[in-house]
Amino acid sequence: MRQQFAEELVALNPDLLTSHGTPSTAALAKQIHTIPIIFVNVTDPVGSGFVESLSKPGGNFTGFTHYEPTLASKWLQLLKEIAPRVAKVAFFYNPTTAPYFDYYIAPFKAAAPQLGVEAIVTPVRDKAEFAPIIAALAQESNGGLIVMPDVFMTAHRKEIISLAARYHLPAVYPLPLFTAARPLLLTAIVTRLRSSELRGLRWSDVDLKKGELHVRQRADRYGVIGPPKSKFGYRTIPLGPTLLNVLREWKLACPNGKHDLVPTPDGGIALHNNVVRALKPAARAAGLTAAKGSPKYTGPHALRHFFASWCINPLDRGVQGLPPKVVQQQLGHSTIAMTMDTYGHLFPADEDAGKRLADAERVLLG
Repeated sequence: MRQQFAEELVALNPDLLTSHGTPSTAALAKQIHTIPIIFVNVTDPVGSGFVESLSKPGGNFTGFTHYEPTLASKWLQLLKEIAPRVAKVAFFYNPTTAPYFDYYIAPFKAAAPQLGVEAIVTPVRDKAEFAPIIAALAQESNGGLIVMPDVFMTAHRKEIISLAARYHLPAVYPLPLFTAARPLLLTAIVTRLRSSELRGLRWSDVDLKKGELHVRQRADRYGVIGPPKSKFGYRTIPLGPTLLNVLREWKLACPNGKHDLVPTPDGGIALHNNVVRALKPAARAAGLTAAKGSPKYTGPHALRHFFASWCINPLDRGVQGLPPKVVQQQLGHSTIAMTMDTYGHLFPADEDAGKRLADAERVLLG
């Protein structure tokens, strides 16, 4: 298909062409030898034969590459840091869409013995291979996974992430895009933000030093930014250490976008449907599925309901046991009646009311 498109482009006799990724650039290289071509996101332009060298490209190709082969050893080091007991690591790649795989595999293999790791080179040509390979790797007590950057892996990142989470397999991914859902969902889970408040959350409203978040605006499902739903929506929310670390890492990975927003890699407004899509694989990985395997909860507001129950249920169940007024303030409800109408059934019944009344009567009346 790419070759057909390349032939059609040649027939147009353009003055200049651009290409994205190694496969598309390779298709053009077979057809075009005189038209200037600017490529982006090509992993190994020298090894792929597009240019003579990085300093002097020569020929009709030039462009941009943002990868470096020693990243493979850095990914392995990072995996050992987050999971020190890892001893067997699979390196996922598709040889069809990533013909440059030796660019990364050589440094990966070289670094493995130094880190006490067995390197497993794992070619994957079809998404149906993901599940059995990851399941088998998870059976190893100290298995781990590294995913190589290529268009196939990026296209199927949700399946890979979901399987790795299901089997509790430590993994390192090549791009922020792979893990964009984690800060989004974790923030939603532990901050009780409405979906619109989450989409409108700015970095300027997150104080990573004080460990708190300020709700000052929202972005509706159409991407329109405005104030919170009511005056009670303006509030300050404390952040726990886990979320703080995730947000610090996420901020380092994200460029400064036009709107300075937290949820997306480019700082733009997250689409409502993308937030919903991020929730589905996480729900499947957590086993929150209906009879046919579809997610039981499909909307991000389900995470807000979770937080409410997490606040209300008693301490002896391992949760917070907060009183109604505090829960109202945490959720940003305009009235306590709204909180009780929605979540009143979760508050513990007063089963000892009779005994307490008798004790109080005895103290009062002697």
